[in-house]
Amino acid sequence: GSQLRESTLVEMVVCQLVRIRNDTSRTFFLRHSTELFYSPEVGGEPCRSEAITIPPGFDQPCKEFVIPWAATASSGLVVWQAAEEGQAKVRCVVGPSEIDGGST
Repeated sequence: GSQLRESTLVEMVVCQLVRIRNDTSRTFFLRHSTELFYSPEVGGEPCRSEAITIPPGFDQPCKEFVIPWAATASSGLVVWQAAEEGQAKVRCVVGPSEIDGGST
């Protein structure tokens, strides 16, 4: 029933951001995973599907900001420095380690 479904969802969350801080002199952009079960917030403001601008000196708490499993995510948490298309981006997901035998 619903108890099993809720338990399964909780067990799948392995990593959540609790704070976003930029101690550099560069502006970054961040797009959260589009997980249907979460409503991420940064600094008390809801995050939509658009990118979040992280300017120098940014320091805000966040909640329900999930970094998903690699096997179940189309993009995960994405971070990049330039706003122009074609710039290098970092995709953050959680996945098995070779130490774990590479199993999911």
